[in-house]
Amino acid sequence: MNILLTAIGSASAVSAARAISKKGNTVYGTDIYPSEWIYGVEAFAKVYRAPLASSAEYVESMLHFAKDCNADMIIPLTDPECDALAKYKELFKNQNIILACLDGELNALCRNKLLIQHRLKNIVNTIDTYTIRDVDKLTFPMIAKPIYGRSSEGLKVLHCVEELEPI
Repeated sequence: MNILLTAIGSASAVSAARAISKKGNTVYGTDIYPSEWIYGVEAFAKVYRAPLASSAEYVESMLHFAKDCNADMIIPLTDPECDALAKYKELFKNQNIILACLDGELNALCRNKLLIQHRLKNIVNTIDTYTIRDVDKLTFPMIAKPIYGRSSEGLKVLHCVEELEPI
């Protein structure tokens, strides 16, 4: 198979490329930076310079790259790329390209910490999730994150209610 990985400048990209290659697949990559800036670029058969996932031309560019390298599958390695591509899964499927991310609606649900906690709270143990409107339920110190954050982006340790304002 021909596999196209996105965000190959991310920490997991080289490990992913090597693991995929070991199975006899050819791995291609995309990134917003020039290939000479990317660690481990030799793990990829070809590298494409991609626009930001938030740009209007991102999806069209990914489709073009996938066709150029005859990709059977695109594996987005970062959340913003999944966000951008998820709602176009059918478009890629119609081109015989598997898009390895959740469908649009499910992706949006899983990326929203508040919605996913409410949806799963009666099924599995979840971390209580609150918004600023629930200030009377909060205890300090606490960890606060943006509802749509990823990894530790935007994470803050709050010691008192007054620190809620800048979030």
